[in-house]
Amino acid sequence: ATSFASHYDDLRFSSDDTHMLRAIAGRDRIHISPHFASWYRNREALGPFLRHAVHRGTTFYDGFFRPGTRFFPVAAASFPASAVGVSLALARPRAALGAVAGLSVLGAGFARHRGRPREEAAAFGALLVPFSTAFSIGIWRGAWLAASVRRRA
Repeated sequence: ATSFASHYDDLRFSSDDTHMLRAIAGRDRIHISPHFASWYRNREALGPFLRHAVHRGTTFYDGFFRPGTRFFPVAAASFPASAVGVSLALARPRAALGAVAGLSVLGAGFARHRGRPREEAAAFGALLVPFSTAFSIGIWRGAWLAASVRRRA
């Protein structure tokens, strides 16, 4: 029970596995049966994909916005990076559109460089900015939820 700690009161938004797995892996190796199986639920429409990205951003904050965790620097850097992105979009919309196009091309090029087929690379490039935006919204939501808990305490 002490291995689980959330920033949030509402556990629907918590990262319920990160802390427990970290504690278990710190004591012993984790073994997965070769008979283990699961179903992958893909998101074939943009709306569910983006809602899931917001949720994952919120759970990412809960799991990694803690000094000493592997992705704490990424989580911390997401706040100024997303604030700069929003500021750019509001102050210079044309420049922001150019940046979006450039990031999409860079993302697709990166995916191709990593050996992904052309169609997957194109999808990665096209979804990079919408996913990043939704994920960032989730991280901000996580910060808001955590701050709400601290304010009430």
